[in-house]
Amino acid sequence: MVTARTCIVFMLLFSTALFAQQVPPVVMQRVGVLESPDAPGHIERERLARSLWQLMLDQKLDLERVPHIMIFHVSKAVASIVGVKGSIGRTARHEQTGNIYYQLWLVGEPKQSDYISGMQTILQHSYGLQQTPKELEEVLNRAAVLDSATVDVRSFGDPTGSR
Repeated sequence: MVTARTCIVFMLLFSTALFAQQVPPVVMQRVGVLESPDAPGHIERERLARSLWQLMLDQKLDLERVPHIMIFHVSKAVASIVGVKGSIGRTARHEQTGNIYYQLWLVGEPKQSDYISGMQTILQHSYGLQQTPKELEEVLNRAAVLDSATVDVRSFGDPTGSR
């Protein structure tokens, strides 16, 4: 029988192992975030980069080929200006350099399923991954569990009350 205490111990051990896996600088440098002021909610660039890194680790993807990803977190009103109706990923090419980069549009309140599946779609395209629906579901589920176990210590605030 699994007790609540056993679950807590497991989550602490699991979280410690997760935090020991620092996001490599190259991954952080390849993820950009732009939020419109009226976008509901907020998503941290570090959290997105950590999710991307976990997806890459899980699938043993080459760190030398991390794709460039620009994430746009916008309100529905802003998304409608450019004809985006929901959270989507797009491939783009820089006009001057010709380099490929990816856009991930998160419309409205950022949902874990949107950014994780969007980044996985980008990885599939960038690395030419061929996955069965079952393999894809397993990858997405593992990434969601790891993302859910992530806690930003800044959310606890300063215990001294000073800033």
